Amino acid sequence: MDLTVPPPPLLPTSTDRGSASLDRSTYNIVELGGGNGTLGVGLAMALNGDGTNQDGSKTKTFQPTAKILCTDNDHRTVKNMRYNVLQQPKECKIGRAVRAESLEWGDEIGGGEFDQRIVDQFGKSLGKNSANEECKDVDAVDSKHQNEENKEQATGKDSHGSADSTNDGDPMQLITHVIGSDVHFGCTTLDPLSSVIAAFKLRNPQINVVMLMKERNPDNFAQVYDLKLEIESKVLKGLEKEDDNDSSSIGEELLDFSVSVRDVLHEKIDKLKLLECQ
Repeated sequence: MDLTVPPPPLLPTSTDRGSASLDRSTYNIVELGGGNGTLGVGLAMALNGDGTNQDGSKTKTFQPTAKILCTDNDHRTVKNMRYNVLQQPKECKIGRAVRAESLEWGDEIGGGEFDQRIVDQFGKSLGKNSANEECKDVDAVDSKHQNEENKEQATGKDSHGSADSTNDGDPMQLITHVIGSDVHFGCTTLDPLSSVIAAFKLRNPQINVVMLMKERNPDNFAQVYDLKLEIESKVLKGLEKEDDNDSSSIGEELLDFSVSVRDVLHEKIDKLKLLECQ
């Protein structure tokens, strides 16, 4: 899938599940296993440009057409990602497009705390930019995020005073893509990675999942094809639970759900696989 091509219009979501406000001409991307932030920052630059108009002038009201939430489950890695975002040239305005957050893989997708991070990054109703741009020092950014998390844990509410600040349904409806690069490491990641991908699809069937990964030693690692089977199995199990809820249309939208795995040819890297769920 070519992320430099504008996304197709999203199908209307069921009124039973609700839908958050979303500009269909934009990308709202969650990256799994963001590492040092190279993929997220690179995508932001490629998709958003630097705010230059056709006549060469700079726009005064730069609004990114692609916003990216880079995630990792290691606090130090997330802090390093925030640092790398802040080091980008100011004219690129990466701070308006890219935000780094912690996310532990699993079927809960980080719970209510991560739901709020989705709203913070992609929700238009809040009318605020990424915390990465509000603060110019990585320690200040990290401290701000930690204070928000501590406040939420202490009060049982999000930083905006409610458990669901969108008031428009599931925040996952804001997401258009979930991406990742080299995030599968066999048996250690098979269960958590398949769980989080399946959970994203079950909460928003319209999310496009695109993962590029390297096939490793077949004697010691679960293969990419095993990941495909696990995702399909967990989505199926999730749909069986949804059958008890007659008001949900998730089952209809995922009726023909499947995961594809394709070989990717590269001059320097062999055994590359592209995994897609659409």
